[in-house]
Amino acid sequence: MAQGRRTGLGVLLACLTWFAHASELPVALEPEAASMSILMLGPDNNYTTEFQAELTKRMPPSLTLTVDADVARLAVALGEDAFAQALRLDIPVIGVHVSRSTLQAAKDAGCLCSAVYREATTAAQILVLREMLPAARRVGVLIGPGFAGDEQRLEMPGVLFEQRSVSNAQQLPAVLAELLPRVDVLLALPDPALYNAETARLILLSSYRQGKPLIGPDEQFVRAGSLAAAYPSVEGMIEATLKLLQHDGLPATVPEPVYARAAVAWNVHVARSYGVIAPDIPAIEKRLEAQQ
Repeated sequence: MAQGRRTGLGVLLACLTWFAHASELPVALEPEAASMSILMLGPDNNYTTEFQAELTKRMPPSLTLTVDADVARLAVALGEDAFAQALRLDIPVIGVHVSRSTLQAAKDAGCLCSAVYREATTAAQILVLREMLPAARRVGVLIGPGFAGDEQRLEMPGVLFEQRSVSNAQQLPAVLAELLPRVDVLLALPDPALYNAETARLILLSSYRQGKPLIGPDEQFVRAGSLAAAYPSVEGMIEATLKLLQHDGLPATVPEPVYARAAVAWNVHVARSYGVIAPDIPAIEKRLEAQQ
């Protein structure tokens, strides 16, 4: 069982991933005038409402939320479906919990948009690996067509990273069979083409059979059987969204995308099966915060 933040907002990440329908959320306008009205879009559920409520409490008086797309000067979109919906509006968009590849595709298409990424950084996943498996010396990494990170960040003193390029999911069985016997652990970096609901069983069973734990790519894989992963915390997403909303150039210009402060998910049962001592999760999360 993976441990996570034990608040009502703690399941928001999964909801943003799996809920398919985005809708405009009813929000009471502040009585005083504001310099910029913001339209918020997201899955029509309680978790989005809670995120919105927390964001509203912390917004400066110069910002207010509206339900009227005609007067909004900016849209905040929770999740990738809402982000796609917001891009059809003729206003700048800030996505929250949006993948690097999705944002890049939107920018390539000419959008005026930015985002709080749904992934943790490569450096954050490496730190989690080091803390969970300090004896690991050879780390396997699959680089697929959906990887939008920075391969140059794959470095850790005393560790050799064995990288393999995978052009499609059909190559996974052969590549895993060749790579896993050569490494101590498999580091899964966010790549929807390789790590998804269809490939999870193959990857996790292959790692179990070879006795090689999987680190990453997110909290959903941890629930399915990955040992541990860094992922964007709900509090971190709120903080990062506020930071983007206070960019001086809005709405004429948008800020650079950001990563949210990371939390750590780990699977107790998987840890026991590999003989991993229970980690000090708060200490690891403090190191992640210091890393940013």
